[in-house]
Amino acid sequence: MNDKTAKIEFEVQLQAKACPFCGSWDLRVRESKDSDYPMFVQCNSCGSDGPNEAGAIKAVERWNERKSPGPVPEDK
Repeated sequence: MNDKTAKIEFEVQLQAKACPFCGSWDLRVRESKDSDYPMFVQCNSCGSDGPNEAGAIKAVERWNERKSPGPVPEDK
């Protein structure tokens, strides 16, 4: 991990909300192959991905906008 990666990870820990799907705080900013929007937040617990964005901070902001899918209906 280089200094830039460490700074990004620290920013994620300070600003990101827990995963809306599993509740985990184990999150990372990842790089995609999309040259226009190369950054996204990913949950290391359930593998859920956030929207791709141009930078890490914007990716965290978009991640925080995600909504939980809500409770799963019980079978009767």
